[in-house]
Parts: sequence; structure tokens; C-alpha cells
Amino acid sequence: MLTFVRAASALGDLIRKNAEAIKEKNDEAIQHLTQTDSVVVQQSHTSKQQWRLFTCDAKTEEYCEIVFRMEGILVASQLVVGNNIGSFPTAKVANLSQRVKIVGLGCPSFNDALQQTKIVQAAFERHFGCPIAWNVGDELTDGFLNISANYLTRINGIDDLEVVAVGEGIDPFSTLSKFKAAGLVHTIDNVVKYYRKSVDANGAVIYDTIVPANFRIGDIVEARASATVVASKHGALKIHFHLHTLILHDAQFSKVRFRHFVRGERVKATPKVESKKRLRKLRAAIDEDLDVGEARKKLKQMSVSDDMDDVAA
Repeated sequence: MLTFVRAASALGDLIRKNAEAIKEKNDEAIQHLTQTDSVVVQQSHTSKQQWRLFTCDAKTEEYCEIVFRMEGILVASQLVVGNNIGSFPTAKVANLSQRVKIVGLGCPSFNDALQQTKIVQAAFERHFGCPIAWNVGDELTDGFLNISANYLTRINGIDDLEVVAVGEGIDPFSTLSKFKAAGLVHTIDNVVKYYRKSVDANGAVIYDTIVPANFRIGDIVEARASATVVASKHGALKIHFHLHTLILHDAQFSKVRFRHFVRGERVKATPKVESKKRLRKLRAAIDEDLDVGEARKKLKQMSVSDDMDDVAA
């Protein structure tokens, strides 16, 4: 599990105080989930085998990729630079790295999901006869969940797809069902969305659009992501989580001035709000049609300092 080499005592108090709150939110969501949907598992016949999970929309009868929601605490992030990613061409935005790392920090439902995901592999082997070793990879190491941006096409037909019921074989412990989100479709042009969740005086939930710069290390967030099982060249299966939506639930952690380390490496703070001058430079860099390696190198040169001295204590 996550080991804090050095952390402010106030941060530890906040973590303990909010661990149960996160669990209650997850448990409340679980009560309203259905476990009767069909799941479609696709096996790609390209150079890599992969399985993607889909649900059938009862109204449209279309198969849409299942998106899962998991709440945790943001411990690392590499979000797209800039405040308005919608202004960039989709084809180029897709090449920008967007990834976050969240951890439950004692939240039972989060930790159970990490442990039970390892058991789901048995269902894949049983249903699809893939005689290869299972390796959860870096995505589930030490209680972390790594989620990165990846743009996937929508499945319009169900040819050559095998249908399996949720809870029967493929999800024996209802791990996927418990964290299923509703009403979301992952398509080729779906850039990552960022929101802040709040509740008004009447108890209604409000989602306000925000920018990546609003997220800081230590925030309680909800990540909505799809999952793909991939067979690597070494003959092991890995689960990759594709970031779909990031929602800010509680920012009080990041208001505590602190520095901490993970495995001896300092976790960098999320960049500050970009200036107009920096945004102009970013657009210019993207318009140069650089290859992925050169583009990332240029974006690194433009990255802002991770100094948190201006964060209110």
C-alpha cells in the first residue's frame, strides 16, 4: 500500500476522516446498479488479443462500451496542458498524454475492487481458452489504479462477438457490476471531460465544467473509465483502464501545504492555470504536426513548475 515517507499530519487526519465518506458514496451507488445487463466481450484478431466489455442499451439496442466509476484520492497526474482542449483537432489531442493515478487509502470498496480484479482473469481463461499467464501489470501495483487516455471506436454491430451475462462467469464477484457507470459511451472523438461535483440547497447534484488545472494532488476524485484486457507479447494478460471523465469531489486535501514522496520519488503538483501566452505556444506546437516523441518533448519543455508555495494552508 502507499507509504508516505513524509507528510503533513493534517493531511493524515483528513485521509482518515474521509475514508469512510468515500466508502459510503460507493456503497450508495452500488445499491442502484443493475446486474442483469448483457456484456459483450470482443476478441481482436490483430497482432494483440484484446477483450473489451460492452453493454446493450435497452432502448436503442446498440452495444456501447461499459464505463466504470471509482472514487479515490489523486496521488499523481499528467493531464493535458491547456484550459480548453476542445479547441484542438481531435486527431492531435489523442496524441497528448493524459493519465492519473488514484488510491483508496483504506477505503474497503476500492481495495476490494483491486483485489477482485485479479480474480476476473480466471473467467477470461475459462470462457475464451487463453492459455497464458495472468499479470495485472503496473495498473494495480501496491493499491494504485493507473488510468490513461486512450481513444477507442464504438461498436455498432455484434458480429463475431460473444455475449456473456453480468455476474455469470465473467464477473463472478460482481466487481465490474458494482462500479458500473450509467449513460456514458466511449467513442473515437470523446476527449476526456473534467467536472466539479457539488450539491445545491435542494439536494440536487450539479456538475460544473472545469479545466485540468483545477485538479491537484490530494483531491478526492471520481474517475470514470473503460477497461480493456490485452495479451502482451510476453504471453501475459494485462488490464488497461482508459480515462473517460474526471470529477472533482473534494479539494480540501490540496489546501493543506505539504510535500510527500511515493517510492522515493516526489509527486509533482498539477500545473497551474495556463496563461494566454502559454496557450498560444501550445497551439503552435500542436500545429507543427510533430511526431509523438517530439511533441511530448516540446510539451515537457513548456511544463510549468510544480511549486505549491501559493497553496493556502
